[in-house]
Amino acid sequence: MTTTNPSRDRLATRLSEVLGPEEAITLMGMLPADHDQLATKADIGGLDERVRRLDDRMERFENRLWDLHMALESQSRTYVVTTVSSLTALTAIYSLIVAFFA
Repeated sequence: MTTTNPSRDRLATRLSEVLGPEEAITLMGMLPADHDQLATKADIGGLDERVRRLDDRMERFENRLWDLHMALESQSRTYVVTTVSSLTALTAIYSLIVAFFA
């Protein structure tokens, strides 16, 4: 289907009669000049597939971030327990040394 300028002009005239001149200009401005620029159901289907794949990738990324969060939480817990244990042991040793020399 080839759209020519005369056919666009006829469409604009008819739209102006039905909708009014301002609305016709607005609607005609939204229509592409070339029919090859119109999206087809296949185009939309292709986009739907791409969005689905992107959604899958985002979900995998979210899962990896959650795994990283859990690993950092575990590492932080280990660090705190180790630090507290070390300080407790050093305090006990210091107390024994002070008691021994006092």
